[in-house]
Amino acid sequence: MKKNGVLINTHYYFGSYEKDITPGVADKHLHYIHTPAGLSALVIRENGADQYYYTYTDHLGSLLTLTAVNGTVILDQNFDAWGRLRHPANWDYINVPAPTSYLYRGFTGHEHLTNFNLINMNGRMYDPVVGRVLSVDNYVQNPYSTQDYNRYSYVMNNPLKNVDPSGQFLVSGLMGFWHGLIKTGGLKGAFAEATHRVRMEGRIWNGLFQTDPNKSNKKRFWELVSRFTWQAPQVLGGQSAAHVVNTIFGNVNSVEYKYGATVVRTSGDWGALTQGNYIIGDASIAPDANNPLFQHEYGHYIQSQSMGPAYYPRVGITSVLSSGEHDFHPVEQDANRRAFLYFNKNIAGFQNDGTSRDDWTSRDPRTNLGWDFDRNPLNFDGSNTRLQYVNYASGLNVSRLESLHVKANFWDYFSMLNPGMVDPVVHGLINAWRYNR
Repeated sequence: MKKNGVLINTHYYFGSYEKDITPGVADKHLHYIHTPAGLSALVIRENGADQYYYTYTDHLGSLLTLTAVNGTVILDQNFDAWGRLRHPANWDYINVPAPTSYLYRGFTGHEHLTNFNLINMNGRMYDPVVGRVLSVDNYVQNPYSTQDYNRYSYVMNNPLKNVDPSGQFLVSGLMGFWHGLIKTGGLKGAFAEATHRVRMEGRIWNGLFQTDPNKSNKKRFWELVSRFTWQAPQVLGGQSAAHVVNTIFGNVNSVEYKYGATVVRTSGDWGALTQGNYIIGDASIAPDANNPLFQHEYGHYIQSQSMGPAYYPRVGITSVLSSGEHDFHPVEQDANRRAFLYFNKNIAGFQNDGTSRDDWTSRDPRTNLGWDFDRNPLNFDGSNTRLQYVNYASGLNVSRLESLHVKANFWDYFSMLNPGMVDPVVHGLINAWRYNR
């Protein structure tokens, strides 16, 4: 931003990471930490040192208070129903304390452009004084509500309940409308399908920025950055596949997030496919460490993080072309191994089924959950049999899983350096042949 031709501030936005550059002061790196409950903390790095802050939000996700670890209030702000900043003590609009210059987020978690008294709602700019957006909404979400025909209105004139997280997605809406019209034969069903696809598309895009809360801040930052670098091929493939399933086929029932993975639940009973952090599964999948399908597929996401650009030639292609019993294929066994170790390490009480195979087979599946040794076998003895029990508390037991470890080699990475996808595919076919012979 410039004032009278002089640069006074530069602010970069990259998902949950922001960088603030103001001439004359140290650069600030802001990391917004999200949990399933929403925004929970903020880490600010300045001059190489990290400062940790706790965030306090309301039911709409508006950032109201920021405190240091010792309880000192760093930021205290309040908004009226339409998002206009007011005095936190008396709710007056006069002499309102200015928020800290580098903290831009406020009403519903969006970025405030304080110099212009506007809020950036991503899809459109919003004026909280008049309670209207500055450009029309391209999509009428609910034709049965008169409120929705004012295309400058904000959240159908119900700001106490609704939020507008990401603007509008026209293609999904149009495809959903026509498919819904053909399927139901009525406008109500057409608009319902259009609205659903728009919502699912927004959540698919948002999944690109979800990271694993079980990691440190530095590792979460790398997890995010790697999706645009180290893991880029498979992340692009996974997100594209999710959009196709939603926009073209309309077969996405829900999109949820867990441990950095985006779980896209469809219908039917066909299994699942994982590319990058996108897990597309059938009706049985759920973002739960105790869900057998999610257990296995999350192992593929761990492989993606570890192998990076070698994921397709080493895992993706060989998995699709596996022969014999799929569950005992080397890359599937490695996925089980990685997921088994991850969940036991990070989920308290995950394996509460005893210490032996007999304990596990006689357990009550309603209360004793944890790893499913039947559906996700760990073939550490090479017998290709299920129910080979591993006691995570026993180092000797766990060490036996090393025999299932699959690593990418030099040629897996080298194949990705060549232009196009010919070499990775050819190398993947070679790997598949070696596994299947």
